[in-house]
Amino acid sequence: WGSWGDYSGGKRDKVIEKLRKGTSVDALTTQEQELLEKFGESEDTGIWDTMDQGCSWYCGGGPYKVTASSALKPSGSITYVAKNAHDFSFKNAWVEGVPGYGEGEYLEYFFENKSPRVTDVLIYNGYLKNEAGWKKNSRVKKLKLWVNGKPYAVLELQDTRALQTFKLNGPLGRTKDGKDLILKFEILEVYKGDAYDDTAITEIYFDGLDVHCLAKGTKIAMEHAEKPIETLAVGDR
Repeated sequence: WGSWGDYSGGKRDKVIEKLRKGTSVDALTTQEQELLEKFGESEDTGIWDTMDQGCSWYCGGGPYKVTASSALKPSGSITYVAKNAHDFSFKNAWVEGVPGYGEGEYLEYFFENKSPRVTDVLIYNGYLKNEAGWKKNSRVKKLKLWVNGKPYAVLELQDTRALQTFKLNGPLGRTKDGKDLILKFEILEVYKGDAYDDTAITEIYFDGLDVHCLAKGTKIAMEHAEKPIETLAVGDR
């Protein structure tokens, strides 16, 4: 336990896979938590990545800017700025910077109109870097989602370190008016931290449509001939 083989081999990878599938850190075994803490301190390890480096919706776009209504002042070299909530890392978090629990504070994500459409919002709630920090800081209980300045939904979050996914009522983006898509996430209610009233969000990121698609008319090799992709039917080989 603690050898390089644990880091580069299957043990570490199995821990990462558990986290990505929604297992909370609290549900890991003692040895798995020790492995997470040990190798999480290394800058060149992927153990803190919220998503892997393979193909994803982000191959086709994603937000070009993330802003916040406020941010907690830095603590030495550690920052709590808006972009931390979209850096795909468990090591950093956005923390609001106003007195109290941050009700009314918000994050905004800006997408160009040509960006792929958004269908899912994925959230890691609280300060996930370690269990103690997660418990000490406040977490979001309810987030109000605004779409281009209009109320859209209230997202009710569980008080867990596991990934939480919210499916939207239809894809957002690529509108006929050509305007940017702006998604605003406003804190409405929180789970109070054991030590601090500061409210944290480690990550909000997205999934959706319009990536890795084949255009109409693309020829697909079938069992006996080629067919345009849009003519394929269930049962074709």
